[in-house]
Amino acid sequence: MSSLLRPTVNNTLRLCLMCLALCLLMVLVLYWTLEPTNSCSTRPWPPPSKLHYLLASPPEKPGDHFMCVIVPFRDRFEELNEFVPAISHYLNLQSVAHAIFIVNQVDTLRFNRAALINAGFLESEKELARLKSPPCDYVALHDVDLLPTNPELPYRFPANGPFHVAAPGLHPKYDYPTFLGGILLISRDHFRNVNGMSNRYWGWGLEDDEFHRRLIDAGLQVQRPKNITTGKEATFKHYHSSRVRKRDMEKCYEQHEVTRRRDRETGLASVSYHTGRLFQNCVDNVPYTLINVVLECDRDRTPWCDCRGAPPREKPKNLVRDEDVIVPLIKRKRKKSTAAQNSN
Repeated sequence: MSSLLRPTVNNTLRLCLMCLALCLLMVLVLYWTLEPTNSCSTRPWPPPSKLHYLLASPPEKPGDHFMCVIVPFRDRFEELNEFVPAISHYLNLQSVAHAIFIVNQVDTLRFNRAALINAGFLESEKELARLKSPPCDYVALHDVDLLPTNPELPYRFPANGPFHVAAPGLHPKYDYPTFLGGILLISRDHFRNVNGMSNRYWGWGLEDDEFHRRLIDAGLQVQRPKNITTGKEATFKHYHSSRVRKRDMEKCYEQHEVTRRRDRETGLASVSYHTGRLFQNCVDNVPYTLINVVLECDRDRTPWCDCRGAPPREKPKNLVRDEDVIVPLIKRKRKKSTAAQNSN
């Protein structure tokens, strides 16, 4: 009886194995044909090296300048999908070797752009060293919602000092004389020399103004683009919508008094964080590295890292303005009265 069953069992096993192989083949076919568009679909597999999926545009030869684009980030993946291929294409047109690092804040604290930049500066250096890549000799501190549209804006190595690409008069929204936000190019040496950015700025605003004072105190002259005629309307594309994503303007505890003044204590050397998972992703065949970062807060020094449950507090009045105050003096445009408008 067993001898009669043996051929049947063998045939059944063969049939099962053939079905399994066919299923695996179909899965592989579907994987490659239905692969999402935000992948490195046209890059070779297996890759020549792990660096192939880290460097968007590697240096052509040893000693070439190499830029790390550092983007502080949280929950803006629709903007990220626009940003990555667009900025890489723009940089390639200028033959700028670059790698893109997205520093993703995944904790529950308030957004801290400056601390994320500090963390991204350190982690990008570690990741490049780990994969035996040439180090970046300069960085672009870059907002994810701001893209250059004028091809005359240079992203080359800032040999004469920090270079503010999104200069006053060109940025779509901010144009006071000491504005330093949006996009800033700075050498790694200069960023280290000024101890990076202050870690005290939780929520929106002022971290760039404090950083500007660090540069001045270090004797570094901020450079800006010249002969750009496209103005505020056509130099950049700004994706941010204040209706969809409201600025975190809240002030709690002693935040208003403390953050309006210079910070000579915190910076690159004292940024406190730990990293989660690291992803090497692609958008339209352009690779970028996304680093999940959990920022840590010293609640004794900066309790405003989390305003939930904070006691109500009135905005302080008649604060003294001295040389340590970093809040810019911005002239407000007065609206014409109805009578004056009618007379015109």
